[in-house]
Amino acid sequence: DEEMHFEVAFRKFRMTMTTVVHIEPGAGTAVDFFSHGELQKEVNMSVELGNVSLAFSMLAFFSQHRLDALGVDQMQQLACLASCARMGTLPPGVPVRMERASFNSTV
Repeated sequence: DEEMHFEVAFRKFRMTMTTVVHIEPGAGTAVDFFSHGELQKEVNMSVELGNVSLAFSMLAFFSQHRLDALGVDQMQQLACLASCARMGTLPPGVPVRMERASFNSTV
């Protein structure tokens, strides 16, 4: 088993989303309200966070038997290593499991 840890932090993080909302008349709608066709409005939304940090740890499983059988040239090939990782779980499947995750921020 091999544990991988990843962490990223930002002093200031800002995300802005812009979308256009369309409202069309439907059955039983007041006709006067939609006399000029559909309603269309651009909507902007921003979120700003300070001192953001995101961290997670993952556990990767490898088949020791498969790793021992690899040649030196195969150890440098990602496909061969991925095959060893897939065979590290029973039944063979996704070889990575998230162990811990955390998110911290100030507004």
